[in-house]
Amino acid sequence: MNPLKSMDKKPSCSIIIPARNEAENIESCITRLPNFDVPTELIFVEGGSADNTWETILKIQEKYGDQFPIKCFRQDGYGKADAVRMGFSKSVGDIVIILDSDLTVPPEEMLLFYESIANGECEFANGCRLSYKIDPKAMPRINQLANHFFAKLLSLLLNIKINDSLCGTKAIARSNYLKMIEFNYLLGDNDPFGDFELIFGSSKLGLKIKDIPVHYYPRSYGKSNINHLKDGIKLLKVCWHIFLKR
Repeated sequence: MNPLKSMDKKPSCSIIIPARNEAENIESCITRLPNFDVPTELIFVEGGSADNTWETILKIQEKYGDQFPIKCFRQDGYGKADAVRMGFSKSVGDIVIILDSDLTVPPEEMLLFYESIANGECEFANGCRLSYKIDPKAMPRINQLANHFFAKLLSLLLNIKINDSLCGTKAIARSNYLKMIEFNYLLGDNDPFGDFELIFGSSKLGLKIKDIPVHYYPRSYGKSNINHLKDGIKLLKVCWHIFLKR
């Protein structure tokens, strides 16, 4: 199932960066990235911002376009899951990584995800924020408990082992993502972030899944776009669909 084994050169990379009300973070998404030493494209997908996130993305594209291929899109739909799907549809890299533009997971750690896939350590790299001590300002205790709950629930439903199901940072070979698209409809249109459908699809394909420990910090700009009650109910609905369709 690993489509990268037969390649005679290092895989190229696409980094999807969903962005909503993150104007002050956009430039750091680029300047803090490590050197992947392979062809790397950045894909910004903006949607519904009340600040000047879109204008900032366009300025950054012009400023750094000679260093990276930078693609910029505005989503037709709404929410992170929709932005991630659009990013995948526009990507051309062999390995695709999702980087949240709130920078709570450091861009410097993206290389860990690339190497885990490129070196064959896993076929789906799942970020895990719960491996290190977390500042309550970054993730309140109630959120930590919810993350533990959903990780255990998904692990049970899918017979896998993950410790954090809701970390936005994940990586997968684009060819494997294209194979899992056929499973997306099984979950309905409930997944607000796209994390569960990626985990579900990886499980259905029998991919080797590995938690990648990452540090998690308080955001320095803006506020969370998450509606805890509304999104929590949606996630429970996704879990119900997974129970029915596993």
